[in-house]
Amino acid sequence: MKARAVRFTPEAAAQTEAAYRWWCQNRAGSADLFANELRSAIDLIARAPGTGRRYPSGALPGARRVPLHRTRFHIYYVQREDSVVVVAVWSAVRGEGPPLTSPGAAR
Repeated sequence: MKARAVRFTPEAAAQTEAAYRWWCQNRAGSADLFANELRSAIDLIARAPGTGRRYPSGALPGARRVPLHRTRFHIYYVQREDSVVVVAVWSAVRGEGPPLTSPGAAR
Protein backbone atom coordinates (compact mmCIF):
# COMPACT_ATOMS: atom_id res chain seq x y z
CA MET A 1 0.00 0.00 0.00
CA LYS A 2 1.25 3.45 -0.94
CA ALA A 3 1.87 5.83 1.95
CA ARG A 4 -0.62 8.65 2.21
CA ALA A 5 0.32 12.28 2.62
CA VAL A 6 0.01 13.46 6.21
CA ARG A 7 -1.13 17.03 6.73
CA PHE A 8 -1.58 19.05 9.92
CA THR A 9 -4.36 21.52 10.63
CA PRO A 10 -3.04 24.91 11.76
CA GLU A 11 -4.13 24.06 15.32
CA ALA A 12 -2.32 20.71 15.28
CA ALA A 13 0.80 22.33 13.81
CA ALA A 14 0.80 24.96 16.60
CA GLN A 15 0.29 22.26 19.24
CA THR A 16 3.17 20.25 17.78
CA GLU A 17 5.50 23.26 17.78
CA ALA A 18 4.57 24.16 21.37
CA ALA A 19 5.08 20.57 22.55
CA TYR A 20 8.44 20.36 20.80
CA ARG A 21 9.62 23.65 22.34
CA TRP A 22 8.48 22.55 25.80
CA TRP A 23 10.18 19.18 25.41
CA CYS A 24 13.49 20.74 24.35
CA GLN A 25 13.42 23.26 27.21
CA ASN A 26 12.34 20.85 29.94
CA ARG A 27 13.83 17.52 28.89
CA ALA A 28 17.32 18.48 27.80
CA GLY A 29 18.63 14.96 28.38
CA SER A 30 16.21 13.55 25.83
CA ALA A 31 15.44 16.52 23.61
CA ASP A 32 15.11 14.32 20.50
CA LEU A 33 12.58 11.95 22.06
CA PHE A 34 9.41 13.90 21.18
CA ALA A 35 10.49 14.55 17.58
CA ASN A 36 11.58 10.95 17.05
CA GLU A 37 8.44 9.47 18.56
CA LEU A 38 6.24 11.87 16.58
CA ARG A 39 8.07 11.04 13.34
CA SER A 40 7.61 7.30 13.91
CA ALA A 41 3.90 7.73 14.57
CA ILE A 42 3.45 9.92 11.48
CA ASP A 43 5.25 7.32 9.36
CA LEU A 44 2.95 4.64 10.80
CA ILE A 45 -0.32 6.46 10.10
CA ALA A 46 0.89 7.39 6.60
CA ARG A 47 1.41 3.69 5.79
CA ALA A 48 -1.48 2.26 7.81
CA PRO A 49 -4.04 4.93 8.69
CA GLY A 50 -6.43 2.37 10.19
CA THR A 51 -3.86 1.59 12.88
CA GLY A 52 -5.03 4.18 15.39
CA ARG A 53 -7.73 3.36 17.89
CA ARG A 54 -11.10 4.91 17.10
CA TYR A 55 -11.75 7.98 19.21
CA PRO A 56 -15.40 8.77 19.86
CA SER A 57 -16.18 12.33 18.86
CA GLY A 58 -19.59 13.67 17.89
CA ALA A 59 -17.91 16.69 16.31
CA LEU A 60 -15.46 14.64 14.25
CA PRO A 61 -16.76 11.23 13.12
CA GLY A 62 -14.01 8.81 12.15
CA ALA A 63 -11.41 10.34 14.46
CA ARG A 64 -8.56 8.06 15.50
CA ARG A 65 -5.81 8.32 18.09
CA VAL A 66 -2.24 7.03 18.24
CA PRO A 67 -0.36 7.29 21.55
CA LEU A 68 3.26 8.37 21.82
CA HIS A 69 3.99 6.14 24.81
CA ARG A 70 7.28 7.54 26.03
CA THR A 71 6.35 11.24 25.82
CA ARG A 72 2.69 10.67 26.79
CA PHE A 73 1.25 12.64 23.89
CA HIS A 74 -1.48 11.46 21.55
CA ILE A 75 -1.96 12.20 17.86
CA TYR A 76 -5.59 12.63 16.80
CA TYR A 77 -6.34 12.32 13.10
CA VAL A 78 -8.87 11.51 10.42
CA GLN A 79 -8.45 9.61 7.18
CA ARG A 80 -9.32 11.23 3.90
CA GLU A 81 -9.46 9.58 0.50
CA ASP A 82 -5.81 10.24 -0.33
CA SER A 83 -4.38 11.70 2.88
CA VAL A 84 -4.39 11.71 6.66
CA VAL A 85 -5.17 14.94 8.50
CA VAL A 86 -3.74 15.41 11.99
CA VAL A 87 -6.20 17.53 13.95
CA ALA A 88 -4.51 17.55 17.38
CA VAL A 89 -1.28 16.66 19.16
CA TRP A 90 -2.31 16.52 22.81
CA SER A 91 -0.68 15.64 26.11
CA ALA A 92 -2.33 12.66 27.81
CA VAL A 93 -1.24 14.16 31.12
CA ARG A 94 -4.14 16.63 30.79
CA GLY A 95 -6.51 13.80 31.66
CA GLU A 96 -8.97 14.47 28.85
CA GLY A 97 -8.86 14.63 25.10
CA PRO A 98 -8.75 17.77 22.99
CA PRO A 99 -11.77 19.60 21.63
CA LEU A 100 -11.98 18.18 18.12
CA THR A 101 -13.54 19.94 15.16
CA SER A 102 -13.73 19.09 11.50
CA PRO A 103 -10.46 20.03 9.79
CA GLY A 104 -10.53 23.05 7.56
CA ALA A 105 -7.38 23.91 5.65
CA ALA A 106 -4.51 21.61 6.57
CA ARG A 107 -0.82 22.30 5.93
